[in-house]
Amino acid sequence: MTEEKFHRHFNTNVLGPFLTPQQAINYFSKEGGNIINISSGESEHPEAETSLYSATKAAIDVLTQAWSKELAGRGSRVNTVAPGVMVNEGDGETFISEDEMETHYRHDTVGRLGRARRILLR
Repeated sequence: MTEEKFHRHFNTNVLGPFLTPQQAINYFSKEGGNIINISSGESEHPEAETSLYSATKAAIDVLTQAWSKELAGRGSRVNTVAPGVMVNEGDGETFISEDEMETHYRHDTVGRLGRARRILLR
């Protein structure tokens, strides 16, 4: 684990989600708004070799809890979504193949791994 990797993960998974709502609330109506954060089951049940990632997602969970209390008086809601096991570019650091990953997480999934795909809206 390097300091550079630590900062990259925390900047991506915590700093970005920390700064974004501070700007977004300026655009909420008088009735409030909604903030949805993305977390992971790893925040509550970390596995070996996931300490950094798990720590970033635990930070998101705590931010969600605190913000929900801080923004409740403004009529705003703050929630977290934990989408399940997703294939992403960081998996190459831990798994050799998607098959190995699928075998490892089979008990945590609905029978398949999630895969992000880009959808263009017009």
